[in-house]
Amino acid sequence: MRTGCNRALYETDNVKDYDVVWIDDFLDRLMVPKENVQDADPNAVSIFTLSKVIYDFIQQSGLPRVSSRDIGRYLKQIKVANNSLLDEMKQSYGGLYQFLVVSGCFDVVKQSTRDKRLARRVDPTDKTFW
Repeated sequence: MRTGCNRALYETDNVKDYDVVWIDDFLDRLMVPKENVQDADPNAVSIFTLSKVIYDFIQQSGLPRVSSRDIGRYLKQIKVANNSLLDEMKQSYGGLYQFLVVSGCFDVVKQSTRDKRLARRVDPTDKTFW
C-alpha cells in the first residue's frame, strides 16, 4: 500500500525490476462483502477462543508437550450451548489436527512409529500427535 512503502524503494533507479503495483488501486476488486452473515452460526467458536483454551490447558499441564488425546478429552468436558467444545471444533474446523494446523499457533508433531524414550514399537494405526 502506498502509505506503507518506503519511497526509496519505488523512486530510486535500479532498485526495482518492475513497475510498482499498488494494492490500493485494486481494493474494490479484492474486497467483497461477506455473504450470508445473518446465516452464520452464532454458536461458532472463534479461532482465538479455541487457541486460548488449548494454550491455557497446555500451560496448566506443566508438561513440555501434550498429546492430542489429552487435549481432546479436555475439550470434550467444556460445554458450549448443547455441544462440547471438541464437537464445535470438529463441526467448524474439521477436527483438532486441522484446527491446530490452520491456526498456526502451535507446533504439531506426529508420533513416530518408534518411541525412543520407551524403546518400544508404537501402533502404526495410532493417530496421536503432540
